[in-house]
Amino acid sequence: MGPVDSELLVPPAHFGFFASPILVVLLGILVPGLGFAVALGRALSTRAWKSRVERAMAGESPSLVTGPAVLVGEVITDDADTPEPGVAIKIVLSQYVDGMNAREANRQTLAGPFYLKTESGEIVRVEPGPNPTLAAPLETEPSAGRPEFLRYRAAVLRQGERALCAGHLTRGFNPRASGTYRAAEGGWVLSVGRGKSMWVSGDGLASVFERQARFFFLHAAAFAALFL
Repeated sequence: MGPVDSELLVPPAHFGFFASPILVVLLGILVPGLGFAVALGRALSTRAWKSRVERAMAGESPSLVTGPAVLVGEVITDDADTPEPGVAIKIVLSQYVDGMNAREANRQTLAGPFYLKTESGEIVRVEPGPNPTLAAPLETEPSAGRPEFLRYRAAVLRQGERALCAGHLTRGFNPRASGTYRAAEGGWVLSVGRGKSMWVSGDGLASVFERQARFFFLHAAAFAALFL
């Protein structure tokens, strides 16, 4: 009796002898294991940001040090840097409106460097980058020459408002720090973290991070169940 080809023992529409263990290892171990690790890491990182926000809101933030930071203070603008006089960040949404339903048609973000005066008197330059996330109420705007079949709403961060900013704190170019003992080493600059957007809010930033953390924890649990 001659040797039997292992592929003859495989039912139709099933993977072969060598493909099956490879797929088991890949889809049953590596993918869910990697997904669990990534989702859990994102969840813990987001939970850490929530804790920083709560400490900043409670006035428990330590002295400024380089690294991830959440700062709270009064917004100060330089009109040469801002999209509009007295406006630090403006996000405009254009929406199609059908009865009670609104569907986003376009989003425009206008942002420039501004300053944050903390309760301790520090003037920190904030560089929000091109796509900051602004957690603020939406205000309806007139069309003002724009297509009237769309509705325009805007979230705005203005001069004099109290703001929380979550980003990465370093020493760098800060014109407001010139003439002080910090000028030689550079002033404080809060900028976008690596590969992220800056979070800016008037008040409810902790709840935003809490929802994100819950989202990633649920994904981590789903990957863990798939792995098991």
